[in-house]
Amino acid sequence: MNYTLSKYQKTEGFLHLIFWVLIFSTVNVSWQQDWFDTSIRTNTPSPMSVLVFPLLFYAHAYWAIPKYLVTRKWLTYVISLILIFIGPELIRLVLYALVLNRPPGIEISSRDSFLIGSLNVAWIAFIFSLVYRLVVDRVFLIHLKEPSALKTDQRMDSPLALSPKESQTLTGALSQLMNEKQPFLQQDLNLRALSAHLGITTKKLSTLLNSYMNTTFTDFINEYRVNWFLKEVEAGKLQHLTVSGLMNECGFSSKATFYRAFKKINGCTPTEWLKAKQ
Repeated sequence: MNYTLSKYQKTEGFLHLIFWVLIFSTVNVSWQQDWFDTSIRTNTPSPMSVLVFPLLFYAHAYWAIPKYLVTRKWLTYVISLILIFIGPELIRLVLYALVLNRPPGIEISSRDSFLIGSLNVAWIAFIFSLVYRLVVDRVFLIHLKEPSALKTDQRMDSPLALSPKESQTLTGALSQLMNEKQPFLQQDLNLRALSAHLGITTKKLSTLLNSYMNTTFTDFINEYRVNWFLKEVEAGKLQHLTVSGLMNECGFSSKATFYRAFKKINGCTPTEWLKAKQ
């Protein structure tokens, strides 16, 4: 499966890299001193805690929150929190007991603890990842949705005119892009990102979709996603994934949006379609 990073994702990844380089180069941690002897590093946190922090941060910010919290799967979200923030501590306690012969009852309250240590890794990672996700989803991504993208969904005509030859060329290029690079699999795909992939302005792409292809950006992308879902079902993907899991792989981030798009294209819900296939 091809996956193309959007310009936003590349920028975000670069900023993350710079951030972690600065953190690991400036944080008050003695990387050379004994990692397991707190008496040697009386005023610095455990190097292991610092290394575990980004793992907890990304697991919560990029897995638990978008997959379970945003979709309001509360029980699954709570289970994911236990796995992310309590699981590493349990693993640490077992390793310390087996390798260093330290009793878990005493070690759980030590300075090296991920839960209550001198650097409260679990709590800090939870707060930071939650705030980060809220800021990214509620602030930055909103600015990526240009007014032209909203106009597309409202089926407003654009004053920009395309010649028959140009519209035919762009239609072919768009079709080739969608079939070869499959940008529709990106859940955060918007009009700006797709026009950047195509190398044209958002206004020109909006005009192409609205006036020449008689569709909206949302309907255009969702049709590709639904067709990809059907293709994956035929390939037997539901033997390993749930409908929701496959839906997410096809680019849908909302179950309601997926069901609405599926019914609009196929005239029935995914559940009804799957029952008819059996």
